[in-house]
Amino acid sequence: MVTGSALVLSLVLGAGTAKAQSIPGSADASRVPEHIEQTMPRATVEAPVEIEGQAPFTAPEGAEKITFTLTNLVLEGQTVYAASDIEKIYAGKIGTKVSLAEIYSIAAQLTAKYRNDGYILTQVVVPPQTIADGMVKLRIVEGKINNIRIEDRTGAAYDVIGMYAERLKTKSVLNNQDLERVMLLINDLPGVTARGILSPAQDVVGASNLTVIVDRDPFDAQIGLDNYGSRYLGRWEATGNISTNSLLGLNELLSLNLAYAPSNKGLEPELTFGEALAQFPVGPYGTKLMVKAGVTQTSPGASLDQFDVKGHAKYIGVNIFQPIIRTRDLNLSSSLAFDSRDTRTKSNIDTTRKDSLRIVRLGSHLDWVDTVFNAAVTNVNVELSHGVSWLGANEKDDLDMSRPDGDPQFYKVTSSLVRLERIVNNIALQTSLSGQMSNGPLLSAEEYGVGGVSFGRGYDPSELVGDDGFGASVELQWNRPYTVSWMTDYTLYGFYDFGRVWNDDATTSDGSADSLASIGLGIRTTIALGTDAGFMIAKPLTHMISSENDDDIRPFFNINHKF
Repeated sequence: MVTGSALVLSLVLGAGTAKAQSIPGSADASRVPEHIEQTMPRATVEAPVEIEGQAPFTAPEGAEKITFTLTNLVLEGQTVYAASDIEKIYAGKIGTKVSLAEIYSIAAQLTAKYRNDGYILTQVVVPPQTIADGMVKLRIVEGKINNIRIEDRTGAAYDVIGMYAERLKTKSVLNNQDLERVMLLINDLPGVTARGILSPAQDVVGASNLTVIVDRDPFDAQIGLDNYGSRYLGRWEATGNISTNSLLGLNELLSLNLAYAPSNKGLEPELTFGEALAQFPVGPYGTKLMVKAGVTQTSPGASLDQFDVKGHAKYIGVNIFQPIIRTRDLNLSSSLAFDSRDTRTKSNIDTTRKDSLRIVRLGSHLDWVDTVFNAAVTNVNVELSHGVSWLGANEKDDLDMSRPDGDPQFYKVTSSLVRLERIVNNIALQTSLSGQMSNGPLLSAEEYGVGGVSFGRGYDPSELVGDDGFGASVELQWNRPYTVSWMTDYTLYGFYDFGRVWNDDATTSDGSADSLASIGLGIRTTIALGTDAGFMIAKPLTHMISSENDDDIRPFFNINHKF
């Protein structure tokens, strides 16, 4: 016999999912950290370098009047290229009558080849000589770093920045890729803004000294407000972050993230979230070690209020991050992580659900800038995750897990691609794809969700969840079509997005797959220094919003201020 409360709960959750999962994804405490992370703004990094004293050599006055037959050209000091790579620059002049000005022109062309290939300090010069039998010598001064000086007014530890920069001295010839990598790695350090100045070394021919000028912001903080939440866990969300940069003098990051969502009836919280994070640079290659821990408490309201559902989720994770390629236009990195996640969900009509997951993750990130059609930037992420049986993790046959058939020792692959491409002038198109494949039923924290700020913007966060799934979005952006005095910058946009999920433990074939789609218009704007805001209207197209039981047009708003 089905009790009245159980019948109501079955209707709230949907007949196809009531058996598979105890509460909706939009009310699940284990899925909150992913939603909060998606709403946080991200920073960009630059690596400015100035070069002093690089005036090119020019031919002396009257050089065009000095002529001779060029029989041979000898290059002294060349180690970078094979002879065949550079002979083609001057081969056509051998055996012909040339002027001294043309010899200087050949030296300039050789210098240009070095510079175009990134050897920004290398100079090809015409040394003093007596030209006999038409043989000319050119001296290639392949530039390198002689001394390095770090100017850091805060007196923070020199170790990491010094280790990064000192690697340049091991290069027999300095290439801009090596210099750019070092400067970007320095600027990747928390709170650091650094620029490099190359100046000629007075006592070493062809060498330069590098001065790295470091400015630091010791603290970062931001607060935000949005209505990206759900009816179950508070429609309005307040978020905050405070970070210290190298407080311990180790070029480390110490950060605290907080989120709070009150109920629709008052200030009593339906969601509270806290996360502490510490990140430390390790060694001279840009490696970073991150440790983080977080806690989420939920007390879903609306139609779940009568069931007194309480959720508690906690996690701790360790992540090692390694940049492999680091340039302005191309970046490749890898990561290795271990997560420990524990979730407890109880109610007055069900047993307490307990998930304990221990997960090893191997990830890779790739981004690049190209001009295949127009200027564009592309970001790709791939991650392989495997649940392990260590440190008190659930076993597959454990009772009272969030999904009875869920496998704690799962395998899954997740991936995403985002490409932003300029169409014409200030109009751009952003295309986003994301997906997940697993080897079987997953526990709730590891399911793929659609709905929320990434895919399915007209719906609640994690409106649909499944073991496998994908999301797609296209967004047309129009940056500053008109000047607005009270906006520093703004972008108008329109979007269409779609998401689909599959569940491997569905009780019926109809319940194995579900999808949603939405369409909308919005604006993102900077209204003052450090203050960003946005407004969007979105229309669900193919699926009713579970918590609202309608598909009405929905307005969304967010504002964020950085201190």
